[in-house]
Amino acid sequence: MEIESDLIRTDGLNKEEITEKLNQLLALDNEDYKDGFVLSIDGRWGIGKTVFWKEYTKEHLIKNGQYQEHDIAYVSLFGKHSIESINSEILLKVSRKSKIAKGIDGLKAKYYPALKEINKMTYGIGGVLGSAALSILSDTDFKGKIICFDDFERLSDNISHKDIMGLISSLKEDKKCKIVMIMHQEKLGNKHNNISSYDINSTNVDGEKNVSLNFNTSKTENSEYTEYKEKIIDIELFYSPSIDSLFNIVNNKIKYEPFKEYMIKYLKDKDIKNIRVMKRMVTALNDFDFIKDWGFLHKNSKRQIAENILEISTIYALFHFIELEKLRKYTIEKPTHHLNSDKPFPIDDKLEKILHYIYYDIEYIITPITEVLAKYINTSIIDKEKLYSVVEEDSNNFKRSQLYDDIMNLGRQYLDDFSLTSKEYSEKLYALLAQDTKIISLVHPNNFLFYIEELTRIDEQNKPQYDSLLIEAGKHYIDDFFTINEHIRYYRESEYNTVISYNKELKKYAEDTYNRVVRSQLDIKDINNALENLISSHSTSSDVARLQFLTKDDCKMYLNENKDFTEISFEYLRKKSHIAEVENFRKNLIYALKELSEENNDLTYRINRMFKIAQIEDLKE
Repeated sequence: MEIESDLIRTDGLNKEEITEKLNQLLALDNEDYKDGFVLSIDGRWGIGKTVFWKEYTKEHLIKNGQYQEHDIAYVSLFGKHSIESINSEILLKVSRKSKIAKGIDGLKAKYYPALKEINKMTYGIGGVLGSAALSILSDTDFKGKIICFDDFERLSDNISHKDIMGLISSLKEDKKCKIVMIMHQEKLGNKHNNISSYDINSTNVDGEKNVSLNFNTSKTENSEYTEYKEKIIDIELFYSPSIDSLFNIVNNKIKYEPFKEYMIKYLKDKDIKNIRVMKRMVTALNDFDFIKDWGFLHKNSKRQIAENILEISTIYALFHFIELEKLRKYTIEKPTHHLNSDKPFPIDDKLEKILHYIYYDIEYIITPITEVLAKYINTSIIDKEKLYSVVEEDSNNFKRSQLYDDIMNLGRQYLDDFSLTSKEYSEKLYALLAQDTKIISLVHPNNFLFYIEELTRIDEQNKPQYDSLLIEAGKHYIDDFFTINEHIRYYRESEYNTVISYNKELKKYAEDTYNRVVRSQLDIKDINNALENLISSHSTSSDVARLQFLTKDDCKMYLNENKDFTEISFEYLRKKSHIAEVENFRKNLIYALKELSEENNDLTYRINRMFKIAQIEDLKE
């Protein structure tokens, strides 16, 4: 009977809908489709059409007993170079071996010259015999068989659309087979003869090469496919599975459970329906499952790692792109281009497509975590040591940010919530302040001292405990202060002075730490250069940092040991304008000279003369 074309393409069918449709079409008791038909399953590359079909036949056709394995043949057209090889594969998959062997006996005599050696695995089917292979079975043997042709758009140039569609027509009309064609029709393109050259010049959004072809002839076979399609294909189903159903295919392969949540969210945010890309993501995520053992890992750091893996593995899979710095510069230049040029910003279509798959605001930011993951994608090597270091710091920053918010919220609650007692407030505040050794830097020294005073006011009985916290936190602050960059140290001097003024123990600890960490590493050449820059009004923050912590004893030592320092110091004292940030150094230098004058009579005259020339009358000025 003639079957009307059943076009179902508008919105596409999800997994459940297409399963229900196939169950109806392929049911053995369906009288409308018992005499054979051709069904095409169309859908984008990478959405799992082949996976779906194989799972469907196993679960819905074979498992329930409607069909036997030899009733269903799956034939990939990819890599096939002749109709004979396709015929042979169909025969092997839909026939019992005993019947094939018996049929071969009847053909051997006729084709013996071409079959001197019989391949036991294929029973000699192929080559010359392949063209006659299907004659081994009668039309009755084929009736009702399901034959699936996959990868139709990857058909070899050696086989024309006319030939393959002719075979399908014969299987449908003569042998009453149920034919399923799996393809992505948009990628079928034109089949050409006499191709003279081709150039691969771009990559499309599916990660496949776009090919620009130059031909010696205008003859194409695309019209043949269109013609045969209208005559042969009875039913068209457009497969558009949900992201959830595609994710379920790979879900159980993800080793680290929290990664599943991030992946499904990313897939939905970026509308990714490509099973091959998903598998790439899973492979990359699994390579980083070792982070599950990092107890310090903050949830935000975990999310950042997962998102970076998903983003970079996706753009690499789809575009083979790893030039992240180029991407960053593009996002910086795009919004500011109009400030420097009257011409429109040159849009890069490829980069715009790539940016679709990345979470970013205005500028794409390359973090240290991003750098580690980019190196992994490019080389398959994970720098675990660097990743550990940057993630630990990142996690600690997230935790400190949350701790800061908790302290601020507790302070507001204490003012607004009268049900919160002072005792409860002090207990909670102490617990929060004791959580992080860098608490002073987090809340600022002045605020920290205020909190300690608040605790003592509310609970004076536990003052020793609060003083202990003050000293411990202060020592950690001092340790960090003398190990940070000189430039940053310069800007934190005021905070530092606040901390060491808390009590005498912290001031003594600061002096000892300075001698151990800074003084031992001071280079007299750097100090002299800093002084020269100060005199010439070209000093930098680093110059100031080198001078501002020099003690009186440091100055005495350098005056005794380095004549250049003495000479430059004299020039500095003669200079009338002074920078407030190094005023302590200036005073310490004067005190050092005064002590040397008193300790060594041989120096008294020279130093007093220096003071007179520099017009230094009051050493305490």
